[in-house]
Amino acid sequence: MHYKQLLLDLTGCRADLDNEGTVKSILDKACEMLEVNAVKKFTHRYSPYGLSIVYVLAESHISYHSWPEHKTCNIDIFSCGGVDPKNIVRFLCESFQAAAKKEKYSFRNVCEPILAKQVQNFSGIQQDFSAHNH
Repeated sequence: MHYKQLLLDLTGCRADLDNEGTVKSILDKACEMLEVNAVKKFTHRYSPYGLSIVYVLAESHISYHSWPEHKTCNIDIFSCGGVDPKNIVRFLCESFQAAAKKEKYSFRNVCEPILAKQVQNFSGIQQDFSAHNH
């Protein structure tokens, strides 16, 4: 199985990086453009400012972390299958009105037998926890 990962650091951003509605609107549009499905969305607000948002996707995840006082945000998109997160770099830069970007793009490969064993082990752990909850 092949996975693609984009790490995107945006600086000099003029968009409101601490506005949850604005950021979620941008991330929702990114999901639409990538044709991925968000199954859960989590938000954590920091004091006095800063925001982290994680979208758990059917295809993996998107995470967003901001430092508004430095006009900086970091976005991580990890995906499987035919989804290529590199296709939305321009959209994200324009949406967050970034003055500069640094991106790292990588391919990751998971060996099928290893993946099958991990899933099997996780299932066993899940059953152990279930037995203690009842």
